[in-house]
Amino acid sequence: MGPDSSIVLCGQISMYDSDEEYPPPVSAAAQGHIDRHHIARNRYIVLNYLDEYGKALSDLCQMRATGRLKSHETWTTGFKNAPSAFVSMMHGGNTGKALVSCADPPLMQQALDTVRALLPSGVKGYLAAQFATEHAFAPSSRE
Repeated sequence: MGPDSSIVLCGQISMYDSDEEYPPPVSAAAQGHIDRHHIARNRYIVLNYLDEYGKALSDLCQMRATGRLKSHETWTTGFKNAPSAFVSMMHGGNTGKALVSCADPPLMQQALDTVRALLPSGVKGYLAAQFATEHAFAPSSRE
C-alpha cells in the first residue's frame, strides 16, 4: 500500500457476534507499515452513498459484464432453507455473498423482462437477475 491510501473494511459479518476488537488486529509489521504510510482502515457503510447508487450500479454491471469484476457466491435453494443459510453465514460458512433462491423461474423471467430496458447494454444473465430481484417490484419513479 502506498502513502495516504485507504483500506475498505467490509464483508466481516461473521465478526458481528464475536468478542474480537474492530477493526481486526493486524501483525506488528503490518501495523508499522500502516502507521508509517498513514494508511486509513475504515468501514464501508453503503447507506452513506445512496446518492451515488445509480451510477455505481451501472458501472459495476458493466465491469461484471466485461469480466473486470468477479464475485464469489454461496447459493442455498428454497425458502425453507433460509434459516440454516443465515446461521451458516453468521458463522462464516459462505464464500462471498450468501444468497437464497426463493422465486419460481417463470416469475424471475417475468421480472427480468420487465427491467431489461433499464440495464446498461451488455448486461445479462446473473447480473440482470440480480438487478431484477432488487428493483423489479419497487414503485417506479416515473409513476
